[in-house]
Amino acid sequence: MAASNTTKKGGGGGGPAIGIDLGTTYSCVAVRRRYRSEAITNDQGNRITPSCVAFTAADRFVGDAAENQAALNPTNTIFEVKRLIGRRFSDKSVQEDIKLWPFKVIAGRDDRPTIVVRHEGKEKQFVPEEISAMVLSKLRDAAVAYLGEPVTDAVITVPVYFNNAQREATLDAATIAGLNVMRIINEPSAAALAYGLDKMPPASGGAGRMVLIFDLGGGTLDVSLLNIGHPGNNNSSDSGSFEFEVKAVAGDTHLGGADFDNAIVKHCINEFIRKHGVAAEGIWSNQKAIRRLRTACERAKRMLSFTTLASIEVDSLHDGIDFCGKMSRSRFEELNKELFGKCVKAVKKCLEDAKMDKNAVDDVVLVGGSSRIPKLQSMIHDFFDEKKLRRNVNPDEAVAYGAAIQASVLNGDADEADDKKQVMILRDITPLSLGIEVGLDHTMSVVIPRNTFIPTKNVRRYSTIFDNQIAVSINVFEGESASILRNNLLGKFVLSGILPAPRGVPQIDVTFEFDANGVLHVSAKDMGTGSKNNIAITNHSGRLKKEDVERMAREARSYNRTRSSLAITSGNLDGSFLVPFDPNASDCGDQTMAASNTSKKGGGGDGGGGGGPAIGIDLGTTYSCAAVRRHNRSEVITNDQGNRITPSCVAFTADDRFVGDAAENQAALNPTNTIFEAKRLIGRRFSNKSVQEDIKLWPFKVVAGPDDRPTIVVQHEGKEMQFVPEEISAMVLSKLRDAAVAYLGEPVTDAVITVPVYFNNAQREATLDAAAIAYGLDKMPPPPASGGGAAVRTVLIFDLGGGTLDVSLLNIGRPGNNSNSGDNGSSFEFEVKAVAGDTHLGGADFDNAMVNHCINEFIRKHDVAEEGIRSNQKAIRRLRSACERAKRLLSFTAQTSIEVDSLHDGVDFCAKMSRSRFEELNKELFGRCVKAVEKCLEDAKMDKGDVHDVVLVGGSSRIPKLQSMLHDFFQEKKLRHSVNPDEAVAYGAAIQASILNGDADDADDKKKAMILRDITPFSLGVEIYDENDHTMSVVIPRNTFIPAKNTQRYTTHRDMQTSVSIKVFEGESASTKNNYLLGEFVLSGITPAPAGVARIDETLEIDANGVLHVFAEDMGTGSKNNITITNHSGRLKKEDVERMSREARSYNRKRKRTRSSLQINSGNLVILE
Repeated sequence: MAASNTTKKGGGGGGPAIGIDLGTTYSCVAVRRRYRSEAITNDQGNRITPSCVAFTAADRFVGDAAENQAALNPTNTIFEVKRLIGRRFSDKSVQEDIKLWPFKVIAGRDDRPTIVVRHEGKEKQFVPEEISAMVLSKLRDAAVAYLGEPVTDAVITVPVYFNNAQREATLDAATIAGLNVMRIINEPSAAALAYGLDKMPPASGGAGRMVLIFDLGGGTLDVSLLNIGHPGNNNSSDSGSFEFEVKAVAGDTHLGGADFDNAIVKHCINEFIRKHGVAAEGIWSNQKAIRRLRTACERAKRMLSFTTLASIEVDSLHDGIDFCGKMSRSRFEELNKELFGKCVKAVKKCLEDAKMDKNAVDDVVLVGGSSRIPKLQSMIHDFFDEKKLRRNVNPDEAVAYGAAIQASVLNGDADEADDKKQVMILRDITPLSLGIEVGLDHTMSVVIPRNTFIPTKNVRRYSTIFDNQIAVSINVFEGESASILRNNLLGKFVLSGILPAPRGVPQIDVTFEFDANGVLHVSAKDMGTGSKNNIAITNHSGRLKKEDVERMAREARSYNRTRSSLAITSGNLDGSFLVPFDPNASDCGDQTMAASNTSKKGGGGDGGGGGGPAIGIDLGTTYSCAAVRRHNRSEVITNDQGNRITPSCVAFTADDRFVGDAAENQAALNPTNTIFEAKRLIGRRFSNKSVQEDIKLWPFKVVAGPDDRPTIVVQHEGKEMQFVPEEISAMVLSKLRDAAVAYLGEPVTDAVITVPVYFNNAQREATLDAAAIAYGLDKMPPPPASGGGAAVRTVLIFDLGGGTLDVSLLNIGRPGNNSNSGDNGSSFEFEVKAVAGDTHLGGADFDNAMVNHCINEFIRKHDVAEEGIRSNQKAIRRLRSACERAKRLLSFTAQTSIEVDSLHDGVDFCAKMSRSRFEELNKELFGRCVKAVEKCLEDAKMDKGDVHDVVLVGGSSRIPKLQSMLHDFFQEKKLRHSVNPDEAVAYGAAIQASILNGDADDADDKKKAMILRDITPFSLGVEIYDENDHTMSVVIPRNTFIPAKNTQRYTTHRDMQTSVSIKVFEGESASTKNNYLLGEFVLSGITPAPAGVARIDETLEIDANGVLHVFAEDMGTGSKNNITITNHSGRLKKEDVERMSREARSYNRKRKRTRSSLQINSGNLVILE
């Protein structure tokens, strides 16, 4: 192990050390283990956490919970506090920011910015370090939950141009949060560690690769130029080392995504004032209006990454007046022209400082969420003569990954296989010159020049300027101006006790020491006496006093203990939120490849595919997720916004189509043409009761198409267009495939797609207990060994997603009959014992219950016509979003508000929703969840005491009441949250896809020996003649292992019958009237004979995908007749599928051409009034 620039080893807890990217708008925490960096998910399953803190009358929220209620509580929701840390209240940038923040900031002691909020019935004040400490505590708690052990040691990143005061203030925040900071490193240096260690192409020769990191986040810009590779001097003792040498840095601590938002906000307010003649001070002082407008502007900015025109609409923005405007991409670029110019200027300065030509740069790596802005990418692409920009490091997580690598090195973590990390050397530099004031003309004398490697130490000798001077005042500055008037004062101290002498005679050595954290220490020594005098940096640096830090740390610990106590007494489970999935932990033995239930190999053979990797897809009701299995682990594939889950949402506008995040971002503005929850329509009839109930709450139009098929109607490209649910789902699947291609860098055609276990034959194309595979392969504790017999665990998977509930009971482990087994006990088997569920029960139903309640309350309070409010699609969409937000908040707090300005006819809606009221509204739904668990156990003929593990999957499994009911039902058995609820199904699908594709992975022993034994969730049979009823004859009983094939013999019931009509059903009723018709066919050509003589064999076969095939044979003649399943099954005809596929390809080609044209001519677009 060799690592330079080390500071502090771990703080003695013996646990893992983490890396934290404490961002302006979002923060991220990661850990390095088992040869890779892992982003740690928070209690909502998200890998980035809003750097946001909110205060209410009775509670405090941090992260997602704070952001979710920001629109309702703008004056007490604090964000972008990083822009205040280490600054003075009187700073020009602080004064500019305050104008756009809805919360109150005042001048505190020593000109320190101080935030004022209302909390617990009184006014409270917090310094920025305290707010940052709350965010850091949230990240630390997430790490503790994720890793299952205490965490105190951390490496924290800061912008490269953070000055001494800002770095020290960050250290104070960490101390308040109870963290031991091992090192502070610069953000672009951390991103370079992540890129160089895990993503960078091999360096050629001994020179390494020259890498430029461009990091544009929410509030800061950092540019760093590094040489990454092996040092040139191979005679050194560490000739095998892997070195990161920073050559130059540039940046701006006040330039980021928030500034682009602010430019749009200012433009919109000026437009609003111009159009409506309102007073500027009135709108600017309306904090709620500013917050809502800011949210709409940020949404528009994101939309403009996909399209050339976006709408900004805010109902009843101010004085009851709506705001509605259009923003073109060209207008956005014009508004932010100065900011874009500053970005490129920083790149030029970095190269200039390094005395390097842009052609010498091998790789340009984009980091930070704001680096996704198309204009920025275009300008950097052009500046570097069309060099390919590297985006293979996740922009939102790269900095945290690098910090985790450095934390692991400093912690001395043993990782013999992680060769690069063992010999990693980071050589960072100081971004600003450091010196002192000399003479009487305010001149700065540089002691440590800019771009000096750190840690560093330098000494310069000075003398007195007056005769008989016995003390000197030393003022410490940072900056590049020759005059200290234009530089930044860091601190000052007085060195006294100098022997009286003529001026210029005393010799005073001033020592500057820059430690590995970039924090400055200054000392002075009178060389005449040889004595050292103590010096103290005054509080002008902006740092908190030691006693203030200790007091705040005590208050933070006290608050956390209080909240912990409240959480226990409120009825929440201890640890009721998730401990995210670790896709790398496994207990593997020497096993051989054995995978059952395989259907098709990868498309590289007869399938006509490209021979690339196969992916797993969880096509969800509200969100979808794609993953791939490689390098002995499952990886979730991020989309073009860096998100790991993609909204299952498609939107149509006048001239474009959006899928995923882009569609969701504009849903409130375009509700009638934004399609979501299409999965609830797949395979169903329009006349189905559940479809009719859903239609009432959807803002888009659904009509009855051919064969009673639900058909979605939208306005697109100037005309009305119709789509069946399969087409909408195909658009989502295409989005996931495109994300996989971009992520993997090669074509992707082969996939395993999951569907709910209770989808009937008409709804399923492929079904796997994917969550069980992910849990059993990577997270399940070792099964108990019982002699030479079976070594299995019984696992219940409870999967409650956005629209469906699945419950599966499985035995996972090694089969017991080793003597007769062909795999001699080496296989790893997943045997499904029973399934239960509901294809129309999920998070959307909980939302719907709240929406219905709120509409009824609105009608009761304001006496409006029910048909009026229910037909107001925009109002329903906005109310639905507010209800969903309230549902999420009720996982954190006992009460929240649901507020929608100008909901209908100019009337506002405002109501309180308590957790108990929410639970009462959804009492029936909760009961159905537990009933499904009971049915699953009953079908398996198993007692709940026999279940070893209860695994929660699906985003809606986070609801506290649900966790509490399951906890009680299983007699307080610990619920397993170790599989990430949002990603587990995709992980499992990726594992199965990897097996079916025949991917070689010698180290993945469990995967090689995996056997999946699934079952059919419904009985399958045919209708037979009965004088009194439509009787169902079961051919394949429910809970039969699949693939399965069974044959039963039937006969005619009339004399001389030459054909029979065979109707195929699924269901558990003895009468086909209560079961589900899958299809029907006619077998003709039967030899005429008396009733009961003909022998007709009917064969039902379920393949590995759970899809049913039916055959019939007349045994009297020995001939087999062809049969045809009619389209009653709900499946599209082959020619329809082919037509839709052609249309989809044609559309994609057309949009690609159109977007290229639009991009070239985007300068011609103007803002539309």
